[in-house]
Amino acid sequence: MPVFTSQEKRYLTKLLACAVNQGKVLSLDGLHGYLYGLAINPEPIFPSEWLPGIFGEEMLELPGEEEGNHLMGSLLEVYNRMTQQSQDKELTFPFDIRTMDIEDIPRVRAWTHGFFLAISMFREVWGLVADGDFDDDEPEPYGVEDYGEEDVASGNVEMRACFSVVMGVAFPERIPELFHDGAGNPVTHGKKGPNLEATLLTLLTDAVASLQKYANSARDGKGGINSDDYQHHQQLLRVEKIGRNDPCTCGSGAKYKKCCGK
Repeated sequence: MPVFTSQEKRYLTKLLACAVNQGKVLSLDGLHGYLYGLAINPEPIFPSEWLPGIFGEEMLELPGEEEGNHLMGSLLEVYNRMTQQSQDKELTFPFDIRTMDIEDIPRVRAWTHGFFLAISMFREVWGLVADGDFDDDEPEPYGVEDYGEEDVASGNVEMRACFSVVMGVAFPERIPELFHDGAGNPVTHGKKGPNLEATLLTLLTDAVASLQKYANSARDGKGGINSDDYQHHQQLLRVEKIGRNDPCTCGSGAKYKKCCGK
């Protein structure tokens, strides 16, 4: 599941290593998710606005002007390529959730983290309202239970469902804040409750595709997702009990207790 070409990977790895605060810099998978999120945005956004999201506010210490320009140029080339792919409707989710190995889950989570950071920069595009700013330590929860009638615009409810899936994969520790069971109780994350994280992983591809479709419609001046898609997005947040002997929802083919339910 390569997300960059070998040459892009080499240059971008070197560029990420130039970040002053290595505790804040995105991984390669996180960078691809971040650029993917930027690429689907219907409106252009200046690099000065999104570069700190990759490297942190302290930004970079480049080895020299010439090499620094070359490394930054490689990043902008990838951004421009992905943006063009998005406009041509050729940009696709880079993981096959159905066939991936358990070892790939951290990569998917890192990708989704970057993707979430990018799309949350322009939440008004999705018809969402939240107080305060997002950051990678304390992201604002976007659960369906959080919206009020006054917040609901065209596409708002559908996009909240998609945001909740994305956020649940990127920040599994926040799942209890995002999802409730039929009795209105927060869903327990971990061994004592249904493994909603595994379920969210199976929904991630559709959630990203729905966000992308919504953004494409906004770019083309057609509005958001049409009403025929509404029921599909509502299903994204339905929580079901997973039996320990049931097939694991990650699609591995193994029993839940032998896979994500360990």
